Order: sequence, then structure tokens, then C-alpha cells
Amino acid sequence: MAEKEALQSIRVDDVPLLYALIQELGICGSINESKKARGNWVGTSIGDIIELWLCYILSECDHRLSSVEDWSEPRSALLRAVIRPISLREIQAKIR
Repeated sequence: MAEKEALQSIRVDDVPLLYALIQELGICGSINESKKARGNWVGTSIGDIIELWLCYILSECDHRLSSVEDWSEPRSALLRAVIRPISLREIQAKIR
């Protein structure tokens, strides 16, 4: 018998649109130019993290940074498809 492949249904609603608009505004570049990471900062840029946080804020109408990890986990496949090739684990590590 042939093995069945698991299909995953991903809801594509506001997150890709919000993220595209945020990228179009050039927020990441502006933040990275004005805010330099401190010496211990490694990995994803501050601008990338703020873009994801803004996407969360606009999608959920909630500005609490502590909730982003819980929000991102069930959407990890969607976020990986939409966001530039950065590691969500790196982002989650920075948020903690």
C-alpha cells in the first residue's frame, strides 16, 4: 500500500497581507539603520522582529509582546512561507 501524505490546511487571511504592507513601508530597513543591536545580539535583525510584532499587533489588536510566541506557534508554517528566510526560533529566543 502506498503511504498517505499528510495534508495541512493553512488559513490565509490577514497575516500575509499585513506582512506585505509592513515590508512595503520599509520599516525593517528604517529600524535597522536607526537602532543598532548591542554587542550580544546575534541572528535576526531588530527590524525583522519588529515587523513580525507589528503583524501580530495589527492582526490581533493586542500590543503585548509576551503573547507573540503563543500566536506564532500555530501559524509557524504560514509565517515560514511569508516571512523572509529567517528562523522563527531565533525570533522566539529574542522575544523571551
